[in-house]
Amino acid sequence: MTVRTSSPEEKPVHARGPARSAALRSAALRSAGLLCAGLLSVALLATGCRTAPVVAADDGPAHDSAAHGGAAADGAQQGRAGQARVVAAPGDSAAPPRRSALAGQQQVVTVTVGGVERVAQVHFPSALAADVPVPVLYLFHGLGDSNEGFAASLSAQQIADRFPTVVVVPQGLENPGDGARSWNAGACCAFGDPERDDLAFFDALHAEVLELLPIDTARVFAGGFSNGGFFSERLACERSAVLTGALNVGGAEPYDLASCEPEGGVRIVRVHGTGDTRVPFTGGAWRGNEILSFDGSFARWHRVLSCSRSPELTYHGRATCRTVDDCRGGAMRYCRVDGLGHSWPRRSTESFDVLDVTWSFWEAGAGRRVGSGGAAAPGDGAAVAGEGAAGEGAAGEGVAGGAAAGGAAAGEVEQP
Repeated sequence: MTVRTSSPEEKPVHARGPARSAALRSAALRSAGLLCAGLLSVALLATGCRTAPVVAADDGPAHDSAAHGGAAADGAQQGRAGQARVVAAPGDSAAPPRRSALAGQQQVVTVTVGGVERVAQVHFPSALAADVPVPVLYLFHGLGDSNEGFAASLSAQQIADRFPTVVVVPQGLENPGDGARSWNAGACCAFGDPERDDLAFFDALHAEVLELLPIDTARVFAGGFSNGGFFSERLACERSAVLTGALNVGGAEPYDLASCEPEGGVRIVRVHGTGDTRVPFTGGAWRGNEILSFDGSFARWHRVLSCSRSPELTYHGRATCRTVDDCRGGAMRYCRVDGLGHSWPRRSTESFDVLDVTWSFWEAGAGRRVGSGGAAAPGDGAAVAGEGAAGEGAAGEGVAGGAAAGGAAAGEVEQP
């Protein structure tokens, strides 16, 4: 292929009349793009040649923080680690990944908070209806566990598919000294790092999730095991304008609830085994703090949420649940599991499906906030169990699932 350039006696191509420029532009566009990609002469630049938007996989972390703010100089918008990246032509507005491309996928989202890079797994449901906002469920692991271990033990993708909902499983930071990953929930468990701002991490992560696809703001939920349960209740107090439901399995109150004033109506679910001595079901002195018993905590939340009625009792295998749904500040469901230790209840042994009982309770109040769409019939995600996920060590408080669930004791752990 030859390229015609202007001679010294000729005027530059871009200085000629409109008709001549239009003719050259048409010829360039018919050249199968090779002229634009390879030989950028002054004449070709004058034709205004450019590429169409291209969607490509981004297998590594994004390095252009400005692009994340939606204000990159060249108009390109890059996703964070694991997200799809949309590369737009100059002057074009970059669009988010198509919902069909996200359906049934798992991604890793990275955000930077206080100069520290934080990560989370994101699981998208296989059924993503066009233009219908979906719920989001944040799941927080226990002390010494990891987001990968927690997601695997609870079968996070199955949870995403069965409800359906976006499931986000964040990673805690390591404590100084013992290196155990944790969440700063006040009373528990950022030992040696009491000033860590995990609330800021949640804020940044939630903002990132809102950029991925439309989220039903009436169905933003958080749940966790042990330390993750503590933190979920802290979010119920301090992020209740965003959060609509919280689940605390095997945890206790994050701090004195006298300072907790939820906004907008938050629905609290607590699940605790009567045989738990790690985070004692009976309460008392614990790691330099005083935690309320299961019953004492019920009475405290009953006051905080301004409830008036006596609870309604329901029975689910070895679990007895007390539900109060007339509260001005939300609603509450407290489930006691007879004989269970510091574990996530198993459907196979306790005949109690935590997620099913929780999700139906959350859904019952979702329409009371502004928002729409989202959840299908409740599912249990998977038969899950125990604690002490493989590879996390005796100090961990993971939730064993699958084959591990059938193991002896599934790993009673020493830390909350």
